[in-house]
Amino acid sequence: MKFITFFLLSFCFIWQSFAQTSVKGRTIDSQTKQPIPGVSVSIQTFETKSDAKGNFELTVAPGDYSIIMV
Repeated sequence: MKFITFFLLSFCFIWQSFAQTSVKGRTIDSQTKQPIPGVSVSIQTFETKSDAKGNFELTVAPGDYSIIMV
């Protein structure tokens, strides 16, 4: 019985680790519509920078977040 309980709990933790989503976007200048490279993009403790074409991607758990770009 202990083994079955441990197995079910392990399965729940493994399943939870797959429950992530990607947040993708592009940083552009609002006037020129040109990409802005090197912008720091963060969601809570997750952070990345936009690439040379202004693209970025973060992987986070599903939920409601505020995105901060500096």
